[in-house]
Amino acid sequence: MVNRADGPQFVGARPTAPVRGEPFDGLRTDLSNHNAGNSNSIRTTTGGFNGHRKENYPELPAQSAPHYQSVRVGNMLFLSGATARDTEAEHGDMAAQTDVILKRMKLILEAEGGTLDNIVKITSFVTEIDSAAQAATHDVRTKYFGSNLPASTRVQVAGLVEPHLKIEIEATVILPE
Repeated sequence: MVNRADGPQFVGARPTAPVRGEPFDGLRTDLSNHNAGNSNSIRTTTGGFNGHRKENYPELPAQSAPHYQSVRVGNMLFLSGATARDTEAEHGDMAAQTDVILKRMKLILEAEGGTLDNIVKITSFVTEIDSAAQAATHDVRTKYFGSNLPASTRVQVAGLVEPHLKIEIEATVILPE
């Protein structure tokens, strides 16, 4: 890691998280379970002010941008925008992409001791906002949330990180204490 005025910059391997429950303050890199060439096997966590924790999950594709998949402050969890990148649905329709995103969110929530029912707000960034796209994503959301749909905002954008991606979803979660 290289410290710069604008914050730490990672050189080489990404940092990893301590074992759940292990005391932690600061940043740690542990390559003991790193499979050469597979950055997905590295779990990352940083500690921060007021006990907040930033985390990436080895079960999910590595972040291509310099951010974490979640930030936890107390019992609040903020999920970064997720897409269907690196999946079979990546080139699919908006419903298929939404399905993959919600599966990824479910995985993170289970790792943090929660469920999709703990999501209180989602924001969807979409490249198509017509009624057919809305209906397709609504059906998928109903499949995952049932009647416990969270508050929601849908924003049309000119494009996402890849031109074939049609939706990115971020979420705010309140976990059990």
